[in-house]
Amino acid sequence: MLRKAINYLFFLDEVQALYRGQTGTPREQMAAVKRSAAYQRIRIISNSRAAALALLSMGLALLAVGLKQVEGQSMPQWLAHLPLSRTGITAAGLVLGGSVVVLGLWLGTWWGERRAARLTPTDQ
Repeated sequence: MLRKAINYLFFLDEVQALYRGQTGTPREQMAAVKRSAAYQRIRIISNSRAAALALLSMGLALLAVGLKQVEGQSMPQWLAHLPLSRTGITAAGLVLGGSVVVLGLWLGTWWGERRAARLTPTDQ
């Protein structure tokens, strides 16, 4: 399970397969791998994941700043009557943060796969 998660995040098996077929010095191997379409696909997906995570994290941070600004002003009536403890608020923040990370990874992968399919030729 852990290996699957790590492989999903970092494409370990795909990168190992790219290097397995190379000969020459390590520098030549790296240059050959970086020119391959499979490596370009991995790079596009990784960059898309990073962009999606950055945008969603920035949105979450702006939401937190907005909530902090509104804190002193009047709250909606339904929200004022909720029994909110510090532990509950912390748990809700952790769940919201985790869901932003999962959504960012999924959205970035989906976006990256689409961009990679459009921008890189297939290796066959």
